[in-house]
Amino acid sequence: EMLRSLVGSEMCIRDRFEIDEQKVRTKHFVYRSHEGYDLEMYIDLPASGSGFPVLFHIFGGGWTSGTPERVEVISKYLASLGIAGVRVGHSLSTHPGATIARAFDDINYARQYVFRRAAECRIDTTRYGYVGGSSGAHLSAVSALHDPGTKVLVGFAGVYDYNMFGGDDKPYFAPNTAEFKREISPASMIPVSSPAVFLSLIHISEPTRLLS
Repeated sequence: EMLRSLVGSEMCIRDRFEIDEQKVRTKHFVYRSHEGYDLEMYIDLPASGSGFPVLFHIFGGGWTSGTPERVEVISKYLASLGIAGVRVGHSLSTHPGATIARAFDDINYARQYVFRRAAECRIDTTRYGYVGGSSGAHLSAVSALHDPGTKVLVGFAGVYDYNMFGGDDKPYFAPNTAEFKREISPASMIPVSSPAVFLSLIHISEPTRLLS
């Protein structure tokens, strides 16, 4: 029940899991620049081997705050077990001129950025998924369901029906119409041939099988 045990505050995660740093190698990139701010990513890789499945870790923070460091522990822990992790920085409502549509585009751009470096990172671009908590779960879910190559989606305590969230009149959520809310609501997007979806409570004894 390793992934379920990772749910909770970052402090609880740090207290509970010890990462063997010798088994993990981390690469850092400024992968995209917008007017007024840059976006970073960290790629956590198993120290040896190749052909690793990949999880894109999208941090939460109410669409207003957070950094890739927020998901460092879970990403590195899974990397030590053989699943590469990409901690993706994305546009927040506190960034100048940012919108949630831009955040989705950032995540898609990040995936392409990493896949162009597949050989360098020793990853298998046919086995990947998205994981996030809170607003990161929402961003992960929409990204996964728009991406036909997704193998798995893991969301913790996310907003999956944006209409239930109540909306927001901030420019970040523009145009904030009923149609737009449906477009960014994962609950309205799940197709018959959806990826494997795990939401909120998870029991996984062998995590690498998720992406096999």
